[in-house]
Amino acid sequence: MPRRKKGFENELTPYETAFARNLVAGMSYAKAYNESGYKPSGCPRYSYLRGKKISERPRVQQYMQTLRESAWANNVMSILEKRSMLAELVRAKPNEIDETKSYVALSVDGEGRRTLQGPRVSDKLKAIELDMRAAGELNDDENKTNIAIQLVSERLSIPKNGEPLLLENAD
Repeated sequence: MPRRKKGFENELTPYETAFARNLVAGMSYAKAYNESGYKPSGCPRYSYLRGKKISERPRVQQYMQTLRESAWANNVMSILEKRSMLAELVRAKPNEIDETKSYVALSVDGEGRRTLQGPRVSDKLKAIELDMRAAGELNDDENKTNIAIQLVSERLSIPKNGEPLLLENAD
């Protein structure tokens, strides 16, 4: 193991860095120890004990905590990313469905024919509900959720001359 220069006692050695990365990646103490470049031992018990001892060093623990936090931050979506994905799902048009969209399901039958399936109306309604929850637009009233969405086919007016769809008054 390389010696530390005076004044650099709190810096990790390359072996400790590799060990911490391996441990955070999910390896056992023994495997992380052996894969980190330390002198391999024929005895798994020795590797386990050495790995456990290395993991208890404050500088190694601090580095592992930093690795865990950065991995968590990289894997967690922001509220804006979530709402953007929900909006993309709701706005999906049947003629714009292709394999590059994250919400498209691809199935292949026995003859090798590929079929793409976009989001159903129920998927879109659920996405709207989730977006409303994220925006704080839904009120919980005694364990009952009031959803401000109604889909009634006879209330939709048929578009004329490219006019947008309008909901008729429910009164």
